[in-house]
Parts: sequence; C-alpha cells; structure tokens
Amino acid sequence: MGGCPVNQDLIAGIDLGGTKILAAVADRQGNILSEIYLPTEAERGTSVILNNLCRSVSLAMSKAGFQGEPGALGIGVPGAVDKGIVHLAPNLGWKEFDLGRELPRIFNCKVETANDANLAALGEYVFGAGQGSSNMLYVTVSTGIGAGIVYRGELFTGESGTAGELVILPSFLKDPFAPAAIMAALKPWPLAPVSPVKLGNW
Repeated sequence: MGGCPVNQDLIAGIDLGGTKILAAVADRQGNILSEIYLPTEAERGTSVILNNLCRSVSLAMSKAGFQGEPGALGIGVPGAVDKGIVHLAPNLGWKEFDLGRELPRIFNCKVETANDANLAALGEYVFGAGQGSSNMLYVTVSTGIGAGIVYRGELFTGESGTAGELVILPSFLKDPFAPAAIMAALKPWPLAPVSPVKLGNW
C-alpha cells in the first residue's frame, strides 16, 4: 500500500483461503476492532490474489476507523509454507511461490507468513482452550485436513514447516475410497471424544 502511513498501535491478520479472504484489525492487546471478508478470486491468478490481500487490509483498517497500514501483519496460507516460500498451495495455484518476496512490494509494514493451521493452533494456545497447557494439537477440517502442533510450549512445524499437514484435495474427495482414506489417516488420533484442553495436557 505504497506510501501509506503505518500505525504501530495496530496489528492485522489475514486468513487467506482458496475461496475467501478474512482480514481482521486488532489493537496490541488482541482486541479485534474490525473484520472484512473478500473473495480470493484465485482462478484469476496471483496478481489478483495479491491485490485482494492489499484491499482486505485497507478495508479492514477503514472499517476500524483508521487509514494506512497496521504496524504488523500476519498471513495464514492454506499450504506448505517455510521462510516465506509457499512450496505448495493447490487451492491458490501456487507451487514454489516466493510470497515473502512479493509482500514488501505491496505492504510497508512488517509481514510474517505461516501455514494457516499452525497460526490457528498458536492463537488457540495463547487465547483459547490451549491456555495453561504445554502441548496441544489443533486440527482443521475443511477442503483439506491440517493440524497445528504445540510441543513444550512452542509451535512445532518440522524441518520444512509442514509438520501436521494432511492435504485432501477436491479431486481426491471425488474418489469413492476417499472417506475410508481420511478415516485411516486420522485413526491414530483420538480427536472426536477429546477436547483441546485434554489434548493440551498429554
């Protein structure tokens, strides 16, 4: 958002999905001031996705009553991300895409990227059911199945940043054996009867 002032009292987060973008602006205490939804329009290509990311932050800031950019921005990406490189995000059509290089071209503020399930796990650990625990497993079930792992009080992402990732694509879901494959993948995890709090106290 070239040339825009940066408001260091505010932070923002973006949940970048295959079909929609959710942007939220908060103060430094974590109080959410505004939320905005926009279509991702991934089918129109990377330039449109990046433009919509920029628009989502601008609209969320405006809705919160501010202009310019937040002091810091975090973006959750639906795929394998490590050090700004999106190794694979099928819903966005990205493979080995250097998102970390592109973001400074459209934002003046500090920007961090990570896998969306990992960020969701971190948020739950700090603000939600994982508070007070040392270890926690957070599972997301949507177009894909992913997991975020907190181990000994730290986010565990693995050597390549993909620990916990189980990717289930729409084309795979059309396969008649898909439900059985998904259940087999999840069988080792006692998910349904166990609350996040109990998982957090292995």
